[in-house]
Amino acid sequence: IVDRFADAAGALGHPVSPRAAAFLVLGAANWTYYWYDPEGDLSVEDLARGAAAIFTGRSAARTG
Repeated sequence: IVDRFADAAGALGHPVSPRAAAFLVLGAANWTYYWYDPEGDLSVEDLARGAAAIFTGRSAARTG
């Protein structure tokens, strides 16, 4: 996942080291509890699909 993230950033013209990519990925995961509101407009299922899409490079379909 980290290598894929670093490669994707490089393909966009913004190279990122694998170490920086790891911190970005882990930082996003570790702070989800802070900004995610389960009573908000984003369901936990859609959040999980979106995160999986980002980390796998696939699109995520929104559920409603």
